[in-house]
Amino acid sequence: MTEGNSHVELDLSILIVNWNSGDFLKRCLESLENQREEGISFEVIVVDNASVDNSLEGLESRFSWVMIIRNDYNYGFARATNQAYRISRGRYVMTLNPDTYLPPGSLKKIVQFLDDTPEAGLVQPYPTATYYARVVKPNILTIISDKLFPSRTSQIVSEPLPVRWLWGTAIVARRSALKSDIFYEEWSFLFCEEYDMCKLMHQKGYKLYVLPIRAYHFLGGSRKRSPEIKYLTLKLSHAAIYIMDCREIGPLRARLNALIKVLDGFVLWSLQHIMNIIKPKYDRIYSIIEWKALWIASLALLFRGSSYFKKMNREVEDILNNRDLVKNWILDSSDFYKNAFL
Repeated sequence: MTEGNSHVELDLSILIVNWNSGDFLKRCLESLENQREEGISFEVIVVDNASVDNSLEGLESRFSWVMIIRNDYNYGFARATNQAYRISRGRYVMTLNPDTYLPPGSLKKIVQFLDDTPEAGLVQPYPTATYYARVVKPNILTIISDKLFPSRTSQIVSEPLPVRWLWGTAIVARRSALKSDIFYEEWSFLFCEEYDMCKLMHQKGYKLYVLPIRAYHFLGGSRKRSPEIKYLTLKLSHAAIYIMDCREIGPLRARLNALIKVLDGFVLWSLQHIMNIIKPKYDRIYSIIEWKALWIASLALLFRGSSYFKKMNREVEDILNNRDLVKNWILDSSDFYKNAFL
């Protein structure tokens, strides 16, 4: 952690929740280390949610300025983030995924923008803000187009862009706008925590911005290492989005969205599967898993609604705390061509 009195206020606190992120975490911390002499004061707090890989190996000696909290239980993203938030000291607070890389100058620019823009309550660099344009109310044509012909780049932002929602990693909040002991509400084990944060900022009259500061997110460093983990957590993700939809647009329209997604998921899973039979492609397996999860989860949500979310929330927490099972899944993740997902 940055040297000095523990009661001294810093410019920025960076909260990282780690779970089996491998070398991604080291690269993330290296990108932050490169910015320690750029004129702002910041601290980094890593909360490890009972990883079973070697992602923490040697970190204390390599990054002695980083505070590391080792949990013996996977508490999920929101609870672990709050664990770090309650001991943080920054005027601004950033949540950062371990599979993220921030180029030199990023932190200084973020702090400077918040200092210069008092109406900004929440900001995020691009292209980590993947979903800010469409959090709810999905359009079937845009979904099919996006997923059959995925783009590897996000919208380029050339100046601060005010938005309604922020989604994903590298979100930075003004501490004075936050609750004193909670950064994220803890209703979900994983996913959609940002929704409550954005609503809070709107209620308090703050604006949200995507900044013209490029960041690099390697998208699911831990989950990508296992098809089983990816499939399981994707189902929870869709269930959490359903709860968010219920709160934002009402239960009836949320059910309608679920019906659309059942059709989307089945059609897209089928098309990807057929394409893979005709021309096998390793990268396509991720899409096959993704669309099967959408199809199955949406079908369950259509008939069971919020009870399915509660079931998946408990199930994911229980399974991801089965250390032996998780270790086997991560170690045996080289073969994505498994019948369960095809």
